[in-house]
Amino acid sequence: MEAFSESACFHRLKDLFWCIAEPEMAPVLTAEQSAALTEFERVYDSLAWRVIDGHPHISELPDDDLSPLVSAAERLYALIRPHTHATPFA
Repeated sequence: MEAFSESACFHRLKDLFWCIAEPEMAPVLTAEQSAALTEFERVYDSLAWRVIDGHPHISELPDDDLSPLVSAAERLYALIRPHTHATPFA
């Protein structure tokens, strides 16, 4: 996806691999994790995504600014990371 913006790559990867929001995950999440997920999804959905011509499954942000997601993403990641085998970011 070299020819696409960062926001377009993020949008497509979320579309393909965002399993945490699947209904099967709901019973596994704590109330705090679920609230963090809801907040992340609220912010994500509030962004001005626009479909890329010729690529109906990929959207991007006009200004390519994903920064509104950072706070919600960090909170969600901090809550789910202890339950994964992921190593923390430096």
